[in-house]
Amino acid sequence: MKRTLAVLTSMALLVVMISGGVGAAPKKQVLRFYYPVGVAGPLAKAVGDLCDEFNSSQSEVLVDPIYSGGYAETMQRCITAAKSGNPPDIAVMTGADMWVSIDADIIIPLQPFIDKSGGDSFISPFYQAFLNDCEISGQIYGIPFQKSTPIFYYNKDMFREAGLDPNSGPKDWNELVEYAKKLTVRKGNTVTRWGLEIPVDQWIYTGMIMQAGGTISNKAGNRIALNTPEGIEALSFMKSLAMDYKVMPSRRLFGDSSADFVAGKTAMMYNSTGNLTFVRQNATFDWGVSFLPAGKVRAVPTGGGHLVVFNGISRERQEAAWKFITWLTSPANAATDLRHPQIEIR
Repeated sequence: MKRTLAVLTSMALLVVMISGGVGAAPKKQVLRFYYPVGVAGPLAKAVGDLCDEFNSSQSEVLVDPIYSGGYAETMQRCITAAKSGNPPDIAVMTGADMWVSIDADIIIPLQPFIDKSGGDSFISPFYQAFLNDCEISGQIYGIPFQKSTPIFYYNKDMFREAGLDPNSGPKDWNELVEYAKKLTVRKGNTVTRWGLEIPVDQWIYTGMIMQAGGTISNKAGNRIALNTPEGIEALSFMKSLAMDYKVMPSRRLFGDSSADFVAGKTAMMYNSTGNLTFVRQNATFDWGVSFLPAGKVRAVPTGGGHLVVFNGISRERQEAAWKFITWLTSPANAATDLRHPQIEIR
């Protein structure tokens, strides 16, 4: 009889453990995290390493990082997954994609979570210009993460060769043209080295409009300011560099330009701060960076991605997603790339 009771007791304990009762390990919330990589560099590995570090730091949440291509591909995947009823839990999106996602009702406002995390004390340390990208119709829908701006790169050795000051980039559009003319090298009708490369991209064009004294849209986001004197001036200037002055190719993308720069095929380029690591690791010459040359004013657009949380997942999963976001954007983790040597901007 005692043996029978012992067996029954052991079986009962086993059932309790299997069903999640006494002695069972707590079940982790497994979150899918879509993240893009928009520029050359080791960002994919850095994001994966951060997720591994987070997963090891606690026992409640397990983040599964899923590389989802560039920003456009990530947006497409998010929309498709959300509309099919299987959204990711977290993703990195551009400011423009956040507007699309709000219209599609696939992401949620984050103010309730911000309030629980201290409200202003949580949000105020973020750079205001980056927060402006996250606020839409009076609500915050994202938290700044892999943010960036365009920056001006130049080959100091080529500057010296052309008799230019290697310690300073061109200060304005007029100097940009002057420098690009001196730095462009031709053999007959063939360009062997461009003076300048500017990627064909709406981000750079936005910056040019701002430098001409304009804005890209109104604050409500329902009117685009392209057909304005500033928009026309910016586009005309960019066109003149390729078609009139013939100091830059008519079509290069971000990856093309950075590859050309480190290969010595262009002396100057506009590119993202996100490409600093790629240039640092691959350039075999003396190079520097500076602020973008000014038009009527000196201005630069913000870019990069924000962390968003999806609609259509449980409240528990949303809370787990917020736990990961607060960890990822804490000063210690947000400064991961700052552990590398810094580049002086002149």
